[in-house]
Amino acid sequence: GEVSTVNGGVRLGDRVQIRGADTVNGGIRMGDGVQVQGSLESVNGDVRGGSGARIGGEIETVNGDIRLQEATVGGGIENVNGDITLSGSEVEGNVSTATGDITFTEGSTVAGDLVIRKQRSSWLSRFFGSSRRSAPTITIDASSAVQGDIQLHRRAELNIHEDAEVGEVIRHYQ
Repeated sequence: GEVSTVNGGVRLGDRVQIRGADTVNGGIRMGDGVQVQGSLESVNGDVRGGSGARIGGEIETVNGDIRLQEATVGGGIENVNGDITLSGSEVEGNVSTATGDITFTEGSTVAGDLVIRKQRSSWLSRFFGSSRRSAPTITIDASSAVQGDIQLHRRAELNIHEDAEVGEVIRHYQ
C-alpha cells in the first residue's frame, strides 16, 4: 500500500514492495531491490535508494537531496533545493532542479531533458540573502547520457565529459 508520515522518515528494507510513499519533515531511505509502483515525494527530506531500486512513477523533493544507485525511475526526478546524484541509474522522464548540483556517473541515462529552472525569489531570501551559491554545477561522466536536451533557465557550471552523450545545451537566459 501507500506509506505516509509527517515529522518522521520512511525506511524501506531490502526487497520491499509498496505502492508509493510521501513524507513531510522526513526522508525516504530504500534498501536494495525495493520496488515502488507509484511515486516518492518528500518535503524537507532526502530520498536515497539502495542498489536495484525500481520506482514506477516520479521522485520529488522540495528541500532534500536525491541519491540513487543502480536504480530505475519510470517517471522524472524533480527537486527545488538539494543535489541530485545518479550512479548507474536510468530515468525515463526529465531531471529538474532549481538550485541543486546534478551528477551522473557510471552509465546513468536520462531519456528526457535535464532542466535547471529559475530560482524563485522570496521575501525571506531577499531579506536574509541566499546561502546557496549562485550557479548549480552539472557533472556528467564519459559513460553517462542525457538523451534529451540540457535546458538552462539560469546560469550553471557545466562539467560534461567530451565522451558523454548529451543533447543540445539550450540557454534560456541572457
